[in-house]
Amino acid sequence: MDVRAALWVTTVGVVGAELAPLGLRPAWLAGAAAVALAAARLGQCRTLAWVALGLLAASLGTLRVRSLDAPDPPALDVAALALPLRTAFEGELEELVGGRGGRSALVIDVAGLGQDATWRPAAGRVRLSVGGHLPKLRVGDGVRAETTLRVPRGFANPGSFDIAGHLARRGIRVVGSV
Repeated sequence: MDVRAALWVTTVGVVGAELAPLGLRPAWLAGAAAVALAAARLGQCRTLAWVALGLLAASLGTLRVRSLDAPDPPALDVAALALPLRTAFEGELEELVGGRGGRSALVIDVAGLGQDATWRPAAGRVRLSVGGHLPKLRVGDGVRAETTLRVPRGFANPGSFDIAGHLARRGIRVVGSV
């Protein structure tokens, strides 16, 4: 396998993923890849085979990014709520990470939210930042918190860490802090 060709294929996949928000359709790319592969087989052309592989990589890249950029959450998912939203929620602790300066991050699998009279079932994952001393918590413990749920956002500095994308890849589309 030619290393330079593999690098080009990977680059095309990344560029395809970056173009996904512009309306590039993965099905069109996959169809073009199939046509290029068929033409490569007929003509015994290695270049067309690499083009087909590049188009397929771009198609997979757009599929991956589209699921992160434009999620279609279920109706009960906290990501489907009109955010920001001041509310209470409860769920099960999935992950606990200690941070700097006495801050911790909890990832909670939400079971329900609302105030007393408006309590309703809910689903999804929330990353909750907590300042100060935490009681001894373990994965699987029940957690209830009152906070303002928000969509995660970064600083939008070019080249900086994309916290919103990082959390979305982990299935976390809502954050809060207490």
